[in-house]
Amino acid sequence: MAKICIIGGANIDICGKSNNPLRLHDSNPGKIETRFGGVGRNIAEVLCLLNQKVEFVTCFGNDEFGKALYEDCINKGMDCTKAKFSKEVKSSIYLAIMDENGELTLGMSDMRVLDEITQDDILQSIEDLSEEDILIVDSNLREELIEVALKNTKAKKVSDPVSASKCMRLKPYLKYIDIFKPNQYEAEMLSGIHIKDEESAKQCMDWFLQEGVKEILISLAEKGVLVGTKDKKVWYRHRQVNVSNVTGGGDSLLGMYLSKRLEHMDTFQAIYHAIIAAIQKIEYREIHAVENIDDLVDEMGINGVEL
Repeated sequence: MAKICIIGGANIDICGKSNNPLRLHDSNPGKIETRFGGVGRNIAEVLCLLNQKVEFVTCFGNDEFGKALYEDCINKGMDCTKAKFSKEVKSSIYLAIMDENGELTLGMSDMRVLDEITQDDILQSIEDLSEEDILIVDSNLREELIEVALKNTKAKKVSDPVSASKCMRLKPYLKYIDIFKPNQYEAEMLSGIHIKDEESAKQCMDWFLQEGVKEILISLAEKGVLVGTKDKKVWYRHRQVNVSNVTGGGDSLLGMYLSKRLEHMDTFQAIYHAIIAAIQKIEYREIHAVENIDDLVDEMGINGVEL
């Protein structure tokens, strides 16, 4: 069975959703929840739910949050034997403020604990990966660690840029990445191409493919998902999503997509499963693999237009 090694962040997510339109510089009534998150951890959780073999490499904080995060990862089925605990730094925390519709208005992260991951940690984590395995790297890592990870493995390489502020860490190494999943803002920042219509969407995907990416997935929030390879490019749209919380939707998309690709499903069939998983996550439904997806594709109004 192929193995998936994920190197990235594990956070305590503090998410606040406003009851009313947000008022800046004021206290806003709303609902605040605390849960486990982090791009790397979220992708690992989805893959474990889908019964994939997952190794998760991160650095946990030296506090109660860190211990709880670690226990949760183990309970979810992740192999964390190559993860480490900081001796001094507190747990990684992500703070999200969402408007009354559940859309992210402002996010802030404190992920200093990941600075304790070393190049030796990376090399030891990837040394036994084969060509059949998958390495997933999120850009919460320092750029020199991203370079070491992507340049020193035979495994299929996958990356999520995490945020517009961190995505530029990946730009010099796109030629090493087989599957890349930015959102619209990250894709536009990296490529310099604003996605406003079908022609610009095609141009943006072409830019990544020319840089060396083999499969490009660009999530466009309510406007759908772009999927491209050197042979085909498609814009998938879907019905309006009943947003509960957008946090983790992209991670669910990528996790399900990779699970289906590991099962040797075609790119343009796997993406239907991936979009369904993302919508399920955003609407707070249970994420699971389904055998016959036709009914769900119809229910969620998913349709693709080739560009």
